[in-house]
Amino acid sequence: MSVTFERIGNVLQSQGHLDDSLAAYHESQTIAKALTLHAPDDTNWQRKLYGSDGMIGDVLSAQGHLDDALVAYRDALAIQHALVLKDPDNADKQSDLARTQHRIGDVLKAQGRLDSALVVYRDALAIRKMWARKAPGDVQWQRDLWDSDVNLGDILMSQNHLADALAAYHDALAIAEVEAQWNPGNVQWQNNLAVGLYKVSIEGEAKEANLARALDILRRLDEAGALSADQKGWISTIEGELRKIKPG
Repeated sequence: MSVTFERIGNVLQSQGHLDDSLAAYHESQTIAKALTLHAPDDTNWQRKLYGSDGMIGDVLSAQGHLDDALVAYRDALAIQHALVLKDPDNADKQSDLARTQHRIGDVLKAQGRLDSALVVYRDALAIRKMWARKAPGDVQWQRDLWDSDVNLGDILMSQNHLADALAAYHDALAIAEVEAQWNPGNVQWQNNLAVGLYKVSIEGEAKEANLARALDILRRLDEAGALSADQKGWISTIEGELRKIKPG
């Protein structure tokens, strides 16, 4: 029943019926809570419960109820911390913990609480960096690490910590360079590479070359029909930046 309510919630959320989705996730959560009370040492039910908390947080965040979303995410985080302490070598549990920390960072960033967001983004980054080194061939850890580096750089840039922001962007770019080379047909990594090139060009570092390379990647993806509407907008943005460097 809990799984079924969760799946119903997923469908409703994808249809944009957020209130109904939230109700379904709460039903799933209620069952998971009852089962964790009945079997508190059952790890599977603990994971189910924090999964429900996370999905509730996602819907609340999408609805703009940021304080309530933080409560849900922090409930999930408390369970995850306990599980990681019991099983620190479990990569899946560590990944879930970092993902929730990242969600909390996103909410804090949306609230303008940048210093607090920076703290939890760095916590997530530390986990992802450690596991990406342990499993360099794991594409998901590399993708998560790239995401952490970019988000960290964005906050540091908004706080005018330019050198630290560029360091984070360069870390993200280094990951994307490797993954895009290993997976040349992977659209996501090609996009990530273009984003990384754009980010490191912000402060004028090899700006024209990096922008031109990013533009070439995006144009090729666009010709292949692989860009979303938002991503297509990146092309005009970069073209505009290049015109500033060489008008006409």
